[in-house]
Amino acid sequence: MSERYLSANRLLESRFRTIDGATVVLRDLILDAASWEVAFLAAEVEGWAPGRQVLLLPGDIARVDEAAGAVALALDAPALRVSPSLVAGSELGGVGADVAPPRRWRSRWAAGAEPERRGDARPPAPDPVEIPAMRTGDAADMIRAETLCSFGVETADGATLRLLDLLLDDTTWTLAFLELAVGPKSDGRIAERVRQATRCLVPRRDIDWVNRRGQTLHLAVWGDELRSAPLGPHPAAEKGAQVRTLGGRSWHTKP
Repeated sequence: MSERYLSANRLLESRFRTIDGATVVLRDLILDAASWEVAFLAAEVEGWAPGRQVLLLPGDIARVDEAAGAVALALDAPALRVSPSLVAGSELGGVGADVAPPRRWRSRWAAGAEPERRGDARPPAPDPVEIPAMRTGDAADMIRAETLCSFGVETADGATLRLLDLLLDDTTWTLAFLELAVGPKSDGRIAERVRQATRCLVPRRDIDWVNRRGQTLHLAVWGDELRSAPLGPHPAAEKGAQVRTLGGRSWHTKP
């Protein structure tokens, strides 16, 4: 896949195409907050099932062309139409979470998408609309990227930050970094605070916990630590872009 990290914002702006030329519009990423893996990609197949989103697996992505803003899928349009779907805009956690497929679907769909690699006959296609309900415990850790990005962010010393983007490692399809807007410590005028705000990257290991009820993402770092971090190359932006990084941490390229 790509040598740099992927911006979730840019990924959501990219054109997705199947191997037979169908256009797919990516609407959201669905993360497992227990491991910070991208569990599913929620997308709309143009001209089919308005108001519903099909669920793709990260393994369904064949190639990401950042320069062209295009993503090639390893699926054709008929395969997408038998993929499990969910009602657009539905949340994934809580009681009665019937908008996502059961865990067994992952292995069934993988076998169906690549039967020649597994030596299995293609299983019967799951119903694209009437999806069995997921148990509450299975859905409890799932969260939409759109929902996560709407949360407030707070450091260990109570500094309030704004979440700008999610940087993804498309080799493992896990969240690599949060990109945050860090304001100055002083209580100057609003316009001055906006002007002085800077961007900083925080790796997922520094996510302390997610308060869903309070809609807050808590970090195990200090605000002053981020404000004083040195500038370095941004690992997902255009050449020459700078971002603050904590001293002693090499975040600019993948391991």
